[in-house]
Amino acid sequence: MTTHTIEVTDIDEDLLRSLDKRASQQAQDRSAYVRDLLRRDLARTPTATPEGSMAEALAPFHEAVRESGYTEEEVIGFFDEALREVRAERRAKRQQKTQASAEGMP
Repeated sequence: MTTHTIEVTDIDEDLLRSLDKRASQQAQDRSAYVRDLLRRDLARTPTATPEGSMAEALAPFHEAVRESGYTEEEVIGFFDEALREVRAERRAKRQQKTQASAEGMP
């Protein structure tokens, strides 16, 4: 397979440092990381809607999770716990309203 070189201009130092950091986190050198980025981006199916896909909307979140070092299980556990807390709060509010209605209070 023939390979080619692409030159990208106007890359500032901050962007380059961020790129190198990401590559390092993925145990890759800069070239391999950029090559993988290109492959992933080009492999995506373009969306027909102006809003984009759910994957595109969640991409910043997924990237933040990757950078955080949390495992998928830890993230799922966090959301499961948050969901349990919200449901418990809603149940408590419903019970308060039910008790207030039973006592004739608005």
